[in-house]
Amino acid sequence: MAVYNSSGLAYYRHSDWIGSSRLASTTSRTIYFDGAYAPFGEGYAETGTADLSFTGMNQDTVSNLYDFPNREYGIQGRWPSPDPAGITSVNPRNPQSWNRYAHVRSALTTRPKVTHRIP
Repeated sequence: MAVYNSSGLAYYRHSDWIGSSRLASTTSRTIYFDGAYAPFGEGYAETGTADLSFTGMNQDTVSNLYDFPNREYGIQGRWPSPDPAGITSVNPRNPQSWNRYAHVRSALTTRPKVTHRIP
């Protein structure tokens, strides 16, 4: 993919299978950027000028967040903003309702965990 700036073509971005920029080259066929990403988007083993593009989304260098279409994503493996489903999908007085992975909301006696075992 070609990346442009105000003066024209800046470099070519070469992505991996999930869209992360692993290599960038200039028009003169020299390496502009070479790097890798940890599972949650943290860059490492980088050489050259930074071209941070995890899963095809560009990283904002000021806030250190990736710009996704509906909200931004942090390299800590979390979304720093609430789910775009809105406040109507959660109970603001119950913090466990914000956690989509809390199956029983800390009430094991009234909401037992489903084990899917055959009796």
